[in-house]
Amino acid sequence: MREVKFSLKDKIDKFTLKHQVVVKNIFRIGLTLFILFIGYKIWGFKRSEISSLASNSEIVVILAALLGATIGGFITYFINIQSLLKSSHIKSSIVNKKVIYEPLLIEYKNIKNELENSKVLYFSYDLNFRTIGSTPFEVWNRIKNDARYYQIPEYIIKEYLILENYICHYLTSQETIKKSAFEEIIRLLKCKGYEITENKTGIFSFINVQELLNRENILENKLLKDRIFGFPELKDGDKESIILEFSHYIQNTRTIDDFYKAKAILLNSLNGCIEITETVIIRITNEYERRNNIF
Repeated sequence: MREVKFSLKDKIDKFTLKHQVVVKNIFRIGLTLFILFIGYKIWGFKRSEISSLASNSEIVVILAALLGATIGGFITYFINIQSLLKSSHIKSSIVNKKVIYEPLLIEYKNIKNELENSKVLYFSYDLNFRTIGSTPFEVWNRIKNDARYYQIPEYIIKEYLILENYICHYLTSQETIKKSAFEEIIRLLKCKGYEITENKTGIFSFINVQELLNRENILENKLLKDRIFGFPELKDGDKESIILEFSHYIQNTRTIDDFYKAKAILLNSLNGCIEITETVIIRITNEYERRNNIF
């Protein structure tokens, strides 16, 4: 998994996105105080010089003309540049909403819904290789591999990368439950003098994570009951002992607790990504789409 850390700038950008009105008001108040402070300093230290210049009408006229032309030219240039930049930014923002944030939001909400209603999810990362019953996690992978990735602010990218890491951790914790149970079965068999010498992969495939999460004794209900090829034939006394010990294992294994922790962390990260994605969409809609008839 890729390690992701938020810088101070990322945290400020995220706060600004969520609390735009507060930030704007703080900026306006700060700018007003700064202008008042500068004005006070200039007036306090330069009042005598200003008075002497004001007494000379010719200098005043020349300075006023130069100042007016300079300020007027600067304002015109600034407005034209800002207009072009804003127009380009508006168009790209609306496009990004449609091709980045809305598809991501739909997929994230679908994952959240399935995660809340199922204990176990299996994800597909590519539409061409999607299997029956898998949950799509494909939009973000497509975005990462094309130019859209560079249209997303860095702090939002980090949120999405963290979510990706937690999905990997969630899947790893599922596999750990399965592997740990299989290793425990091998250990119990070995303690009684038995060994799986053939078809280990096939036997492993019979272990179902959902059943383990339900604390079901798969050894009794499936592996010993179905007479799977490669699984040793046990004596009655050994069978009862191994079933009892595995039942104790499945009721107390920490791998299941770790899985539920991983699931809770994933849900929390998913909620964060949904929130920030919705915020971006709402901001683009309110600031650009409703005020401009570009699309």
